[in-house]
Parts: sequence; structure tokens; C-alpha cells
Amino acid sequence: MHRLGYSKWVAQGGDWGAGVTTVLGRMRPAGLAGIHLNWPFVFPEKIPTEELSTDEQRTVAAAGSAVAKLAMTLALRKGLSVVGVVRTHASAVSLRSSFPDAAIVTTEDHDWRDRVRSAAAGKPVRAVLDPVGGVLASDLIALLADGGSFIGYGDLSGQPISIPPLSFPARGLTMKGVSVGRWAGLPEAVRTADIRTAIELARTTPDLFPVAAEYDLTQITDAVVHAEQPARTGIVLLTSIQSNQRTERL
Repeated sequence: MHRLGYSKWVAQGGDWGAGVTTVLGRMRPAGLAGIHLNWPFVFPEKIPTEELSTDEQRTVAAAGSAVAKLAMTLALRKGLSVVGVVRTHASAVSLRSSFPDAAIVTTEDHDWRDRVRSAAAGKPVRAVLDPVGGVLASDLIALLADGGSFIGYGDLSGQPISIPPLSFPARGLTMKGVSVGRWAGLPEAVRTADIRTAIELARTTPDLFPVAAEYDLTQITDAVVHAEQPARTGIVLLTSIQSNQRTERL
């Protein structure tokens, strides 16, 4: 920002940008006056797969977002069986082409809950990964087996999750989530492993990181407008071309 001539500035973030902006707020770089988030952003905790048999490993994801697709990819690589839940038939068709090994269900079907149970083939649903919240999250939690975990990493609906309080002591359910700000305070070895995993994902599955557009830092206003478009698909990048023609991706 100093290169652009700003001695004092604010950062705003939504979607992936909420994670970046949260870390900026934690780092407190010189000149940062404040941050604004329009999506409280968290990352899922590690799924405790080591004590589960292959038949017991069932993960349900609200799978339409870019982050959810990354989570599904990691779950499949760990040998978990995945059921993806999306809003529309069109999204389901697209997701099936990307994840042929996962069962995909759409909430446009009135019997989608039964379809999730059918996809699980009678095996217990041990974990739900959800970036939506609200009614969908409430319904997904109801599908959890006793002792299951709900892992939230977003609040796209802006609505509260409604579940009976006794579900926790009576059914042994747990709710989990790790914020980006807390991630920055984790041990260096953990953060290094996470970064290594992220780089490996980007290297082996570049289709999970679609780019909608690139803007120079001087076009930051246009970039923010583009990033806030509700029908946007892909990541909006800010780039800066240095005199040596090297591009820095921020």
C-alpha cells in the first residue's frame, strides 16, 4: 500500500478475502487502520479418521463453494466416503464431473435427506462440513450419527442454526471450527504442514482454483466490485507488475 502512496488504509474481505483480511488484522502492519469482514471465515479442524473404520467414515459437505471443494478433495484423499450437498441440479451436474467418486445430492429434490441416507448406504454419518449455516446446517446436523461432529467454516445464510440443546449430551454431538486468526497462532510445524498441503493441492488440482479476473493494484476498486458480484465464479486476483516484469500475486 505504501507503493501506491497510502500511509493509512483499511482492508475489506469476503469469501477467501475474509481469511486474508483476518490475518492482516492479526498482523497489524504499519498503516492498517482497521478491517471489515462480510463473511466470518473459519477453517475446519482435522477429522479424527484414525479411530474410524473405512465403513464408518462418512462426510457430508455443503459442497457448492470453492472452499468446500477443497475440503472434499482432502477428505477423498484421506479415504473418506463423501456425500456432497448442493442447492441446484445444475450445480450437482457440475460437481459430479469434478468428483466422480462422491455422491452428490441437491436440495431441490424434496427427498434430499433420504437421498443422503441412501448415499451413505446405511453407514453412520460421522462428520458434516458446512459453510452455509441456517436451515441447511440444522438439517445436516440431524443426519449425524451419535457421536458425530459438525464442522462449520462459514455463515453464507446469515441465519442461526437450530438444534435441540439435548442433542449434545444425549447424542454426544460436537461442533468445531478454527478461525484464520487462530490459525496464525498455531505452532509453526502445523502451519508449515498446512501450507505444504495447500501448495500440493494447487499443484495437483489447479482446476480447484479458477481465476475470474486479474486486476492491477491501481484497480483495486474495480477488483472489489467484481469480487462482490453474487454470480461470480472464480477468484479475483490483485497483481502488481514490477519493473523487472515479475508478477507478484497477493
